[in-house]
Amino acid sequence: MSTKKSIALKIGQELIELGLLVQKKEIPLKLITDNIDTEFLSSVIKETPEWEKDITIVDRINALLEIQELSKSDLAKKMGVSRQHV
Repeated sequence: MSTKKSIALKIGQELIELGLLVQKKEIPLKLITDNIDTEFLSSVIKETPEWEKDITIVDRINALLEIQELSKSDLAKKMGVSRQHV
């Protein structure tokens, strides 16, 4: 695996872990948003292929659910919200 892909996967995993901590209210969202390195994120976005920029967040979430073999109901239970909210 190339170094860039490896770094991207690690960053993605860390972002997911941070998101879960925020959802569990173990870390305040403001702490995350106040400390995001926007220059770094911009550089990552610039390196994203054009076709990938068109993928919506809903499509990304659905793909992750499929990969993890989770239904929206399963995700809702883990998040402690209704399925409709998901």
